[in-house]
Amino acid sequence: MTILRTIEDLSGLLEIGLKELCLLIGNADNSYVSFRIPKRSGKKRIIDAPQPLLKNIQRCLLDRLLYQKMPHQAVHGFVPGKSIVSNARCHTGRQWVATLDIQDFFPSTTSGHVRQVLAQIPGIAPPVVESICRLVTRNDRLPQGAPTSPHLANLAFYDADRALTRLAGEYRLVYTRYADDLAFSGNEKPDGLPEDVGAIVLAHGYRLAEDKTKITGRHRRQLVTGLVVNDGVRLPRELRRKLRAIMNEIRTTADFGIFPGSLCGTEEELQGYLSLLAMVEQTETKGNSQIF
Repeated sequence: MTILRTIEDLSGLLEIGLKELCLLIGNADNSYVSFRIPKRSGKKRIIDAPQPLLKNIQRCLLDRLLYQKMPHQAVHGFVPGKSIVSNARCHTGRQWVATLDIQDFFPSTTSGHVRQVLAQIPGIAPPVVESICRLVTRNDRLPQGAPTSPHLANLAFYDADRALTRLAGEYRLVYTRYADDLAFSGNEKPDGLPEDVGAIVLAHGYRLAEDKTKITGRHRRQLVTGLVVNDGVRLPRELRRKLRAIMNEIRTTADFGIFPGSLCGTEEELQGYLSLLAMVEQTETKGNSQIF
């Protein structure tokens, strides 16, 4: 167990000089670069990317301290060994699937949430809790872009996950969460579920994005974290078509040493598509289903 009674202890854990650490703690809010990226809705998402020194400190905190505490078992996002595929797999072959979104998940996770999480890790004295909180929050919120934010948001939502799991049991449903995406599924239509979920989420300091709530029966395409779950886990038809076109373009251009960017954009985007395909193929091979 890590014991952090003083700032000196924290300095030793992070392998940074005491004076440099104190300066960083005092100036943490200004150690970010902010920019906007487009969302699927057409709106802009604000990213607060920590500068190199702070990012390294956050990564060290994550690896050496924060991973001592793990999220609720219903969580699949940002958890080693889990993915959007493992999340979707929990909801296959059900009569009804309900999906709901938490609005502004990271920014809604406050310094108060973070202090509660840190106070639950044994061996950390209150002054050190405050210092760590300063290192992982910006303007009293979790910054979207810090390596510590996904895990801390998961930990901060632990009690809500536990309450939502109990609620799912009352409705005879299965509950999982991937980041801000909540999913419930079962064989009875969950009338009244959105209101009950909204009340639990609100009680823990968050809000639902009410316009994103969907309840879908088996007669329609059921999506969980972007994957079709009606019968096994499958890629959506439009994405399967795009991947077929990308693979065909790769085959026709490979001999010329040309990167097929017309359909998939960057090499990173292509790698993302191929990684997703590999995850789904691994799942569907076990179920004797076909991807394409």
